[in-house]
Amino acid sequence: MSIATHAIRYGWVYLASLTLGTGTIFMVDPVLMNRITLKDRIEVTMAVVERCYATQTGTNADGTPVYAVAPPVEVRTWYDDNGAPVTVTNSIDWRDDRSMKVDLDAKIRALCPYYVNTNSVYDGTTNIVMNTFTGLLTSLDLGDHTNFTSIPAIGTNAAVYGPWAWRNYSVAWQERYKVLNALKMRKLGHYAGTSFPEIVRTANIQATQTSGWHVWYGFADLGLADGTVKNVEIDTRVVHYFYTRIDFGAQDPPGYPYLNDDFKITASSDIGYHGGEITAGLYLTGDSSGRIKIWNCLIDIQDYVSSPSVSYDALSAEVSCDLVGDQAGFSLAIFSVLSTIDFPFQYCTNKYW
Repeated sequence: MSIATHAIRYGWVYLASLTLGTGTIFMVDPVLMNRITLKDRIEVTMAVVERCYATQTGTNADGTPVYAVAPPVEVRTWYDDNGAPVTVTNSIDWRDDRSMKVDLDAKIRALCPYYVNTNSVYDGTTNIVMNTFTGLLTSLDLGDHTNFTSIPAIGTNAAVYGPWAWRNYSVAWQERYKVLNALKMRKLGHYAGTSFPEIVRTANIQATQTSGWHVWYGFADLGLADGTVKNVEIDTRVVHYFYTRIDFGAQDPPGYPYLNDDFKITASSDIGYHGGEITAGLYLTGDSSGRIKIWNCLIDIQDYVSSPSVSYDALSAEVSCDLVGDQAGFSLAIFSVLSTIDFPFQYCTNKYW
């Protein structure tokens, strides 16, 4: 026999006979134990789930997603009206499930390094910093800056910090809400999923060179370097860089560490003593939400180039340089694009305090 449930989101459900409740946990004294409603439990639980979905890094061969922090899977046994056991997954019932809360806490701690510290995100920033769990507790002044509050100070009894207490205290839920509220933004190039489809952007590459030379995007020959714009589409959720060069034939890329934690634009040539110039640009298109934004573009590496220049705005970054080459091999310039994705999360997004 099945048990009646109501759908929430992301495949989660709650017992149909339950009442959601109204208000928020920020409307009550932090010591009160009896004001935690089903709505509050759903809010925090779903906030953890969706922030896990936003850590997708790719897909397996069978199409299943790969996550930096896997979404929680909670399997429980419920009993129907006849006492028969029913196995349920990702379901919330009338009881306060402490083991589920402990699992969610582990996810919260694991999620923090995958989201940026929004205090480091502003126009002209030179370093987008990632969060840490203790760093967030400290900056938000939560718990003892190392652990959440387990039991608040009551009368002459000092507060206790650590795992969930067996009793519910609203301050414990409030603190987790505040941490999840701060987890809202990731670096461009670090997300590969489709749950929040901020999808594909266009990189327009333009290069000028003597007749017979070609422009390359990675290993793809884009044709003669005759000054025309060469258009390629890249998925900026997951690609950390795009690489373009000028050379006379199909050459291997120079041995530079392009794949790292920043989004890169690379302009290079692996043929020496030829002169010429190259302009490469990243232009973000098709995003009307404004959730993807470029904050800066910096010169990272330059070898045997002259007159490197950068320009950027919220939706584009353009770099250019003269390629002068050297007798041994190549000209190279690498530029870092500092940009972020602000996810359209549905839970723990309101700031009540």
